[in-house]
Amino acid sequence: MSSDGIFLIQGANLTVLVETPYETEDVLQKALADFPAVLAGGATTGEGERRLLLIRREKGIPTAAARSSVFSLDHLFVDSTGVPVVVEVKRSSDTRIRREVVGQMLDYAANGVKYWPVADLRADFEADALKQHQEPNDLIDKLSPGTDPEEFWDRVEQNLRSGHVRMVFVADRLPDELVRVIEFLNEQMSPAEVLGVEVQQYTDGTVKVLVPRIVGATAAAKAAKERSGGTPWNASTFLAIAKERCSAQDVKHFERLFAHAEEHGTKLSWGKGVSPGVSGWYFVKDTGRGVWTASTGSGGANSKTSVYIWLPEITELLTPAELDGFLNALRNVKAFEKELALGKRKYPSVSLSELSEADLEEFLSAVELLHHEAETSSDPSADIQSRGATAVLPLERTHESR
Repeated sequence: MSSDGIFLIQGANLTVLVETPYETEDVLQKALADFPAVLAGGATTGEGERRLLLIRREKGIPTAAARSSVFSLDHLFVDSTGVPVVVEVKRSSDTRIRREVVGQMLDYAANGVKYWPVADLRADFEADALKQHQEPNDLIDKLSPGTDPEEFWDRVEQNLRSGHVRMVFVADRLPDELVRVIEFLNEQMSPAEVLGVEVQQYTDGTVKVLVPRIVGATAAAKAAKERSGGTPWNASTFLAIAKERCSAQDVKHFERLFAHAEEHGTKLSWGKGVSPGVSGWYFVKDTGRGVWTASTGSGGANSKTSVYIWLPEITELLTPAELDGFLNALRNVKAFEKELALGKRKYPSVSLSELSEADLEEFLSAVELLHHEAETSSDPSADIQSRGATAVLPLERTHESR
């Protein structure tokens, strides 16, 4: 019995899973394509896990504009912030994994950044999603709740053209020589990232377990990237970009949101992304919780300002009656009424441009209700109903975290 095995206990039964080499490289490639979560924790930097969305397996890469592809990348993903994730897979038994794969990866990333049209990436993704009988925009919403698809692809393009890509070497075992190269490159490169993920396979012939381990995410690399980028936005820098990208009314709406959170909330949490973003935190009953997130958009031709509600996080703190009262309040705002009527989006989102000043004040009144109800109202919907709110429409509740 190997001491390096995995011991799976199911009731009174013990199953010993032993490390087993992949029969072929394609077995590991298919597993990553089918289950991107295997890489999601490893292929991320910064705070929290970023989910991955498969764009395509065997993605072609040209070496000059308007020329046909001459390279073929194993996998291309994007993460929830729109960062392209370039993945090359090798088995440890492949001698190319020691040095040749490094030049190969750099070739792929350098030419992809320069010559991939984002429209082609989007077409590849949508074709694959439809082939799997899934709606492409639903997958984007699941990846990055509340994000408009056009804005998402604008973000992908911004990251691609700025060289913000994540290069990930994947193998069952990474040789020491390659690990040292990965760590060196990741500490020196910015905004590009370089990581390695070992994905070992354990099986007893029936049950299979994949165990990923990240390499390259050193403290030195993290510190270097924090020095070169990732500085949080603040009110001044946010509004400076908003005045360039947005209408005067949208800028006024942002200022009102900031002032309301400072007066009635617990904090403003500023994003670090390419596009300015900020979240307003309030007491939901007696717990500090993010309630809304606002963004200027990417500034691209199809981008737009947005504000979305952290509905799953709010839902888990409210009674059904309190939740109904809050949703009724939101439905006093026509744009949110239409969004909630769809009944699908877990994070209801509207463009700030759709909101009048009166609409924004109705929205902020609904936010205030989240804390006010617990203190003053035995009937959580009474205050709202007295203002003529419409009847409550059913909405799926979820406790899934954002």
